[in-house]
Amino acid sequence: MNTLNSPSFKITVITFVIDTCKEINVTGLKSCSIDLETGSVSGCPAVVGAKRFNNCTQIKFSYLESKNMNAKIFKNGKIHVTGLRNLNHIQYVSDAIVETICTSGSGPPCRTQEVPLVPKVSIKMINGNFKMPTKMPLHDLKIKESDSIISRVYQPCKYHGLILKHILGPTFIVYNTGSVCVVSNDISKINESMPSLLSFLRPQGL
Repeated sequence: MNTLNSPSFKITVITFVIDTCKEINVTGLKSCSIDLETGSVSGCPAVVGAKRFNNCTQIKFSYLESKNMNAKIFKNGKIHVTGLRNLNHIQYVSDAIVETICTSGSGPPCRTQEVPLVPKVSIKMINGNFKMPTKMPLHDLKIKESDSIISRVYQPCKYHGLILKHILGPTFIVYNTGSVCVVSNDISKINESMPSLLSFLRPQGL
């Protein structure tokens, strides 16, 4: 996933929540395989299966480039999913997980009197990164003036990165190697904040 302003930006992990608004019998969920490409619920070699905990069941699975996804299924009907790497796949993955739970007999029916179950999906966190072409002078950036950076934390004895909070919401962690990690729950805010961030990171005169 690239942004308009930083072609090298890529998403590494997306965390989102599916809310079915119905209770799920997590203790009744059996280990199952989920083939998210075909919709089959058996025999997908890329899927590890399910683990049960006191308050949830965890299923591990894969889909295309997202090789290590986890879904924690809670009794209150919420499903926490992490490991997805493509925003365009959220709806499909959500539908496949809910369909699997429905057909297992442990979750709510997918249709009640011909009315389909429509879960609510919300993105909780997007993690990504990109690389600047030069090394970053973190000591200088800590004191560099900027209207778009509202807070900075740099404690090299505890952590090697400079943590920047952008006025639009995203958090950027800058390393002296030029690597930059991005944390936000809104891809549009990442895109909007990128021009001012790149202007802040670039050495004067470039």
